[in-house]
Amino acid sequence: MQIHTNLASGGLNKVVGAEVKARSANLEKSQVSFAESDSLDQSLSKIPDVRTEEISRARALVADPSYPPRETIRRLSNLLALEMVGRTEE
Repeated sequence: MQIHTNLASGGLNKVVGAEVKARSANLEKSQVSFAESDSLDQSLSKIPDVRTEEISRARALVADPSYPPRETIRRLSNLLALEMVGRTEE
């Protein structure tokens, strides 16, 4: 397999460089407002670090001997087997 690049004709390098210059020029001209980020920070500070209801749910699932369902385990094992067969054929 051969890959031909267009780097000799300038390729994407000129376009990317021009785009970066244009972005930096726009940032210098505009005023940046952080009011929205302050609001987001305040909202995030109100969310608890630990969600006790999710911990309770996880503990219940771990204690349940029928979780995950056998059908889920069977399907996952089939997917893993297909992936392993696919890698050995390459």
